Amino acid sequence: MKKRMRGTEEHRIWLFDLAHGNLKDEQILQGFTKYYVLEGYVMANVVDDMRFHTHYSMDQIRQSKENLERVIWVTVEPERVRKARIMEAKLRGYMDELEAGSMWDCKQIYDWMFGAIDFSRRIGLIEGQVENVLKEELERRFEDMREKLREAQG
Repeated sequence: MKKRMRGTEEHRIWLFDLAHGNLKDEQILQGFTKYYVLEGYVMANVVDDMRFHTHYSMDQIRQSKENLERVIWVTVEPERVRKARIMEAKLRGYMDELEAGSMWDCKQIYDWMFGAIDFSRRIGLIEGQVENVLKEELERRFEDMREKLREAQG
């Protein structure tokens, strides 16, 4: 049976240190991972534990939550940005490939790419500005290719 980490003396000490600003960023992340993430809990559970199982003030709880959010975003944000850049590069590569193939192939690729751009925005891989730039570039390239195919046919 898996040993439960929440509710232990070690966990209480981590909450105390979090509430009193005694932890370095690395310790905050390690504690959050150990006591919450690995047991399937989220940030809201940290706040609940502090609010309902300690006597810390709302200011201490709020500051703890802000510190935890800051540490998580400092850790997670670079990875999200890296994934967004990879997705953007792939989409631009597909746009470059639009110039080959029939109009039907191009239309299918075009529809798929619009869907990929929308999905990427929804899950937070790309921001609104990047989405708009990619869609404008996709529209422009699709129209250019459509014109080239018309010229080749007629």
